[in-house]
Amino acid sequence: MVNHDISKEQRVIASRCFRLALFAALSAGALLGPALGSAARADEPGAQADAAPAGPPWLGLIADRGWKEPGVRVEKVLRTSPAEKAKLQPGDVVTVVNGKTINKVFDFKLVMRELRAGDELEIEYRRGGEKKSAKLTLAPLPSQRDLVVTQLMGRKVPDVSLSTLPLPKHDQREAKFDLHDLKGKPVVIDFWATWCRPCVPFTEQVQKTAKAHDGKIHAVAISNESKDLLVKHYDKKSSLAYRATHDPEGVVEDALFVRSYPMVIVLDGDLKVRKVITGNDDPKIIEETVRSLLAADAQ
Repeated sequence: MVNHDISKEQRVIASRCFRLALFAALSAGALLGPALGSAARADEPGAQADAAPAGPPWLGLIADRGWKEPGVRVEKVLRTSPAEKAKLQPGDVVTVVNGKTINKVFDFKLVMRELRAGDELEIEYRRGGEKKSAKLTLAPLPSQRDLVVTQLMGRKVPDVSLSTLPLPKHDQREAKFDLHDLKGKPVVIDFWATWCRPCVPFTEQVQKTAKAHDGKIHAVAISNESKDLLVKHYDKKSSLAYRATHDPEGVVEDALFVRSYPMVIVLDGDLKVRKVITGNDDPKIIEETVRSLLAADAQ
């Protein structure tokens, strides 16, 4: 699997992934969102797990970056996380962590830098007008696959918008569409980048699968790189069987917890996540998964 050891422009792109914050504290750039970490649990029998060592601590909160008052307002609590076990809720405002006053996300980051998985964390927070406290034990940071599996497996994906790229050579016009517009057929979503060499066999497999099942599935490639760069890349392609899209703000990556490439997520016709495929997997799993879904629909 590829980590983001890349150019300045690419680091800017990658930094958008850190909005899903809270929270390991090994990065100098921000509170780390879930990325490479502990060994993953496979989502289905036969799937290969990520081979990653136990990682830094994880709390499992998403911070509200638009919050302007003192404290860190919780936007979301992730499933199976220490924060969920401690019964924290969206809307709670964290004010003190391990005795240290928290005025902003950066303050939280500094506290987390000193901790490791297994350490205890004492939190004071406000819920409405009531002051509360919680004590929890930090867990290892989940792997990429484990994060997607625990948060999304078997659940309908959020409805987010994408823009197709203007590719006259491939008869594709620039237009916006919603992910939920694809309901009714299996969907293959390929998260990739032009600089990601390990992404190539996965994108090629998506192309093959889209051609083999033309009209029966939706296939979408998503990149948050610049539009000009992507258009030049696709202009070199002789053919294109999938929908090439542009997600400059990384909105879809955030919604589907994507933190590294390659990453392919397969949805069923109801837009529920049925397979998570990472760089440690065989790209042929994409075709096998699609065939399985189509066979089930035919019954």
